[in-house]
Amino acid sequence: MNTAKDVLNSLTPPSKKGDGGISLTEELAALEQKKLRRSLRDVEQVEGARIYIAGKALLNFSSNNYLGLARHPQVLEAVRQVLEHWGVGATASRLISGNQIIHRDLELALAAFLKREAALVFPAGYMANAGLLTALAGAGDAIILDRLCHEHPPLPRDLSSLHRCRRPLGPLATCTGRR
Repeated sequence: MNTAKDVLNSLTPPSKKGDGGISLTEELAALEQKKLRRSLRDVEQVEGARIYIAGKALLNFSSNNYLGLARHPQVLEAVRQVLEHWGVGATASRLISGNQIIHRDLELALAAFLKREAALVFPAGYMANAGLLTALAGAGDAIILDRLCHEHPPLPRDLSSLHRCRRPLGPLATCTGRR
C-alpha cells in the first residue's frame, strides 16, 4: 500500500528521487501526446445554456445548472438577501466553526420535502462521494461506479485497501482486482 510520502515522492523529478520513476513533467508530456491533458478554458459570457469561449458560442452540456435557475430573478434576489445577512462563505467546515442555521434550515426543509427523517447537504459532488463511501462502505464491500462518476472518487483511509477494477459493462466475474 502506498503511503502519502510515496505518492508525494512519485511527483518529484527522477533526479531528486533517484529511482528512475516517471516525473510529473514526463507524465504531463505523455498526457499531452495522447491528447488527454486537460486545461482550464476561460468562459467569457454565459447566456442560459450557451457559453462563449474564445469568442465562439457553444452549448454547455456539462453544466450543473440543470434547471436553468442560476440566473433566475427570484434566485438572484434570494442570493442578495443571504449575502447581506451571512456574507460570503462559511469560513471553515461546519464541524470546526459551527453549523450555521441557514444550513440546518436547508437540510430540514429538504428532509420534509423528500419525506425523509433527515438530509445532509454537501458543497460538491466529490465531497458527497467522500461522505457516502465513508458512511456506507466497509472492508469486503463492493463499490460499483458508473464511468461518468467523478473520475477519482475519494477512498477514505480505512477503505484504501479495496480492490479496484476498471472495465466496461459486462460480467463482473471477469474482473481481476488490483490494490
